[in-house]
Amino acid sequence: MEVVGNDPENPQKGGMAAFDSLSGKDVMIEAFQLKGIENHEIKYLNKNFNHFPKPYESWSILKEHGLNMHVSVKNDYIYFQPVQGDINFLVSAEFFKRKVLKPIKAKIKFP
Repeated sequence: MEVVGNDPENPQKGGMAAFDSLSGKDVMIEAFQLKGIENHEIKYLNKNFNHFPKPYESWSILKEHGLNMHVSVKNDYIYFQPVQGDINFLVSAEFFKRKVLKPIKAKIKFP
């Protein structure tokens, strides 16, 4: 998973890269699970590309353990939240960042 910086001038919501002291490893936490953490407090994000080099192994672990299908309500419709970051709690995941860590380009602010 690629780790990118969050733009403090125009912060973007997204999966937060963090260290999980319980498991002793780096993890990506989905935005909707960051209760009480505001977008401007997130320093590092996932660039939204997760590639697991052994997909069959990942699928087998998912079949055995499963993942919660989180839901959200927007405009009176129910949506499932993507859980792509959650799988890193179940399988080994590598995180990388570029030498020059530029902030991710967030959506343009409109007045």
